[in-house]
Amino acid sequence: MAPPNTTTNRRSSSDSDRRRRERRSAAEQLAAVSHGLSGVVPFQLRGLEPLVGGALALYTLWASVVLHASGGAQWPMVAYAAAIGLWARQTPARVQSGLLLRASLLLVGAQFIFASGQSGGPGGPYIVWPCLTVVFYGLLLTRAWALSLVALAIGGFVAVGWLLRGEIALMPAANGLAFLALACGLAILFGERLRVSGEKTESSLRDDRSQLYNEVGLFVHGAQMLADCRRKGRPFSMVLLHGSDLKDIPELVGRRAATDLFGQMVKAIGAVPVDGIAARIEGAEFVLLMPGQDANAAKAQVHQRLGNPPRVELRIKGKPVSIVLDMVVGQPADAEQDLEAFYDTLHHELQGQAQAHSIQTQASLLDIEIVATTTPRRASAPTVPMELEPSPKPRRRT
Repeated sequence: MAPPNTTTNRRSSSDSDRRRRERRSAAEQLAAVSHGLSGVVPFQLRGLEPLVGGALALYTLWASVVLHASGGAQWPMVAYAAAIGLWARQTPARVQSGLLLRASLLLVGAQFIFASGQSGGPGGPYIVWPCLTVVFYGLLLTRAWALSLVALAIGGFVAVGWLLRGEIALMPAANGLAFLALACGLAILFGERLRVSGEKTESSLRDDRSQLYNEVGLFVHGAQMLADCRRKGRPFSMVLLHGSDLKDIPELVGRRAATDLFGQMVKAIGAVPVDGIAARIEGAEFVLLMPGQDANAAKAQVHQRLGNPPRVELRIKGKPVSIVLDMVVGQPADAEQDLEAFYDTLHHELQGQAQAHSIQTQASLLDIEIVATTTPRRASAPTVPMELEPSPKPRRRT
């Protein structure tokens, strides 16, 4: 006969297995999201990239002044580094390939300086160019991209040194190569550790389906952006977009086409803000934060990217299907209004819109009558949690 506590033990074992499965599922989900973010440049780091070009421009200017008498000035490279820094400022890199491109251009500039006369070659004062470039970008790039950058830096250094072997001293060049290799190794080592931690934090601020920022990420980063704009006296705008018809797409054109349309919508909306961020709150509601732009400029930029009125289009069987988006744009009412209150104001305005819209397509494609949908719905307003621990869904105020 089985002992009297057999049922209890089985139930306890079943509960333990269930908890282990839940933890494993959560860990796998977090790992999948983190892997999906491995090619994304976090919002906090985008604004730091222009500092590399600016720092190299300032150093080259100083070195050119000091070395002008000896013929080692590199005046054109001052403008070159400044131009790359300005490019990074005007067009922040959102993916790793953008970072690698600008880093490669800086390394090409470094090899050009080494090869020019009177610069001191690879062991001269301009060794700062490849070292600073590799250290900074090595902290941001994934391991594979960083190793490619290191190979380019060291390969260019060795190639130029070989070409100038009769004109430069061996020991300074060898010391420069050792210093560059040490900088590369440390950058990759520290960068890999920092990225793991950063990707875990970033994944808690991202929407699983769209990879745009979620509600938590919107208010965490948005509050920083709003405070920064107020401190610098810059305008700040928020844009709310809602695709009320999106929920009807699977029934009308199929789930696969609906998935394609949603992906195109996310890609198009995410590309609208240059210096700001895009977030998906719930369903088909999206928020754009656009620092440095007033309401008119923000509206014009949305119209430029998404059309007027804003829409996302998909071709099915060679025929267009488009979703028209509701939109409201605004600026904070005063210097005291926080981001959440600002959002609530615009969201209330969006709900109050009486505009009805429909999916615009040809009747021969769907062969059904499409009924106009109502205005968007939202059950509650958001709030910002105090901690940034990963969670499957952001908490909401009830």
